[in-house]
Amino acid sequence: EEGKESPVMMPVVRNDVSDQGLSAEIAAQRFLRLIATVQSKSNVSVKLVQEIMGVTLDSDPIYPSYRQPLGNGWFLALRYSIEMPGETWGVELEFHSDADASPQPFPFCTPSYREYHNALLRMGYRDRRGRNGTFPGKNQYDKEGLYVELDPELGQSTDGKAYPACVRKVGLFVTNDVSGHP
Repeated sequence: EEGKESPVMMPVVRNDVSDQGLSAEIAAQRFLRLIATVQSKSNVSVKLVQEIMGVTLDSDPIYPSYRQPLGNGWFLALRYSIEMPGETWGVELEFHSDADASPQPFPFCTPSYREYHNALLRMGYRDRRGRNGTFPGKNQYDKEGLYVELDPELGQSTDGKAYPACVRKVGLFVTNDVSGHP
């Protein structure tokens, strides 16, 4: 259907952004495409982020970024941290609420956490399953000097257990540590 981009397909990126900006779904899908496109740390650049995401980051010299409202008190934030000696650097996409507003419940769940997880595994990333080895913590994935970190928005199953339902924040980072750890 029109306007829908597959999270694992690599269609041509349209650089047109509507007057309202990106939708959360398109931003999440494009970020997954960005991850798939980056094959080494030398590929990570502001230019590539802007090209694939279809937005222009501001000119901050250390943390170029893009932020837009999504409605109902929610925002999309795209932040790039430039390469600095000895520091982890990269780009992250986050959906967050305005601290002064009373937003609706987390409304963005496409692609889902599981879809992101499975796409990363298909791309060759290794699952490093959160800091404590179980959900609901952050999930980290690594591959040859690159790592991806997913922060979930938790859902609740019918038996009352929490599970990672949606991606609230995703980051693609470069590390100089050969173990792939941030």
